[in-house]
Amino acid sequence: MPVPPPIAKETSDPFLTSESKHVLKIKILPLIFMSLLLFGYGCKNNSSNSIPGPQINTITITPSTKTLVVGGEGLQLTATLRLSTGEVVQDAVFTWQSDDSVTISVNPNGLVTANQVGVAVITASSAGVSGTAILWARSANLGAASLSLSGKASYEDREFNQNGFTGVLTSKPIRNAVIEVIAIDGFVSLGTSTTNGDGDFSLTVDNSQNSGGVFLKVFSKTDVTQKTKIEIKDNKTTKEVLWFISPGVDDSVGGGTFSATQNLLATAANRIGGAFNIMDVLMDASVFVQAVNSCLASPFPDCVPPLVTVYWEPGSTEGTFYDDVADAISLLGSQSDSDEYDDSVIIHEYGHFIVSKFLRDDSPGGFHTFTDNDQDIRLSWSEGWANFFSLAMRNSPVYLDTFSNGALSINMEDYTAPSVGQLPSLAIFTTSEISVSGILWDLFDGVQSSGGENDPVDLSFTEIFHTFLSFPADKPTTLETFWTQFSIRSETSSFNSDFQTLLQGREVELFADASEAGLNVPEATLIVGSTQHHTLYLNATDPVGDIDVISFNAASGSSYTVNTFNLSNGADPFLTIKNPSGVSISTNDNPGNADYFSCGVNPFTGFSNCPKNDKDTLAASITFTAAETGTFTVEVMRSENAPPSAGLLGAYDIQLTLNP
Repeated sequence: MPVPPPIAKETSDPFLTSESKHVLKIKILPLIFMSLLLFGYGCKNNSSNSIPGPQINTITITPSTKTLVVGGEGLQLTATLRLSTGEVVQDAVFTWQSDDSVTISVNPNGLVTANQVGVAVITASSAGVSGTAILWARSANLGAASLSLSGKASYEDREFNQNGFTGVLTSKPIRNAVIEVIAIDGFVSLGTSTTNGDGDFSLTVDNSQNSGGVFLKVFSKTDVTQKTKIEIKDNKTTKEVLWFISPGVDDSVGGGTFSATQNLLATAANRIGGAFNIMDVLMDASVFVQAVNSCLASPFPDCVPPLVTVYWEPGSTEGTFYDDVADAISLLGSQSDSDEYDDSVIIHEYGHFIVSKFLRDDSPGGFHTFTDNDQDIRLSWSEGWANFFSLAMRNSPVYLDTFSNGALSINMEDYTAPSVGQLPSLAIFTTSEISVSGILWDLFDGVQSSGGENDPVDLSFTEIFHTFLSFPADKPTTLETFWTQFSIRSETSSFNSDFQTLLQGREVELFADASEAGLNVPEATLIVGSTQHHTLYLNATDPVGDIDVISFNAASGSSYTVNTFNLSNGADPFLTIKNPSGVSISTNDNPGNADYFSCGVNPFTGFSNCPKNDKDTLAASITFTAAETGTFTVEVMRSENAPPSAGLLGAYDIQLTLNP
């Protein structure tokens, strides 16, 4: 299938957070995979065999699905064993089994009998492979004219800690989900309702026009009239909402009145519980956004998020990401790394969804890791924001992504991660997503002064969200813009000094040089062999457009090199050397004066050809021979040809060398 746009992708690799991940489809009866049930899916034997020739591949059962009458004649099933070539294996011997022999039994020869209203999966096995059929049973008598069904719908949640899943399961209500009553006779929908906030439901329907026998079907979607609009679907091809059903209910009272209580449970073992965990988590995340109340000039000023569609299936390897083209979240469902119970990851992707609806995101996506601090500055903001949204919504500094053999756990309070020991020293600059998320978390989490941390700020999510909402349309979505808006907004500007404490703790230098004397005025003198540190930051009102003017003395006939190095925070300096008369004698952008202005991310591979925001790639250097003795100047400004991946600001070191 086509590779989706590489937006905010994550993987099972603790260090790599971008990949393509895929999907299987579940509708459980007593909790069975839908593709098994509807299509008689045969399990394939993929083991290697050194014997040449065609190998036994599939079993099919005929009929693959059928509705029987309780107490009626039996149904003879036939099974066919085929090689991978399609050739039928003659005289194959099959073992038959029913997953619910009380409802529908099967004898050793494949003859099935309906004993009570309900459904069962019949399996035929031979030579190490198997095939299935789905059979239903209805009553011979008419159903109830007034059939009342009530009960509670729940799902199993998997508890976890920083090391992964603990093995403990907790029952939680399936809230606000669509629930339907289906007659087995003709599979007619008799009525629809929703569960309430406690998972309770109650429906009264008329089944007197059908044979007795119904079941309840619980969908992993909310009613469209709800403020929290969520749907969990299988994949982008079939786009079918996931569901599970109750055991059959026999209401064969010949048109009378009948009532029954059905308590339904979507289990973790059969994977369908995961679909309802996704829905439950997103319900809380939607409510969290709605609490902002005023979303200003956004398309949804009441802050009620629109419908979010999530694609997830067991067995999927498509990936976990928000796809802004399909306007949907995809979650990984593979055996080695499945995200349906990874609340941190689910909410992270919802954070991207919320940005796409209420805010603005310039991120090109692409591959990225938690240990990068030289990322595309737009990507680091996008991922850092989504991480922060996950932390804030759960009110926890720990971001957790589980795998089949463990978990990646990162505490954004102190940047500790059991599997990434060097992370605290790497979580620096505007070009690190972990630095960004940690800074935003510190704005939100209340005043902290213990454990060596100095965190003097305590802002609400609404204040942080409104700062993001205020980004000007002509400014990129980066931490630089967030600081600029924060520093001038009346709601937040009183915390500027405290915010600077947080920024500088992560080596984010969004402030003017201490020696800044004014535009085009020398602010320092550079001595041969010495090094100076500067920021490309003009002033708080409009930090963009700074030109650092640095003087140095040169002797006629001598060769000098002026170079920048130790770039940080997305800096892309441009150098101009001027003689004592103020005339430009040489300029340099970067090594080879390379032009990265049109760089970007390949949408098919997820790789970017933009330069890294590392210490040296965009550094500028000029070597020249002085034609006279006197005071020269070097002007340092942001390159007009800076790649879109670089910042508008940044910091750098500069040095003057006398060449032999």
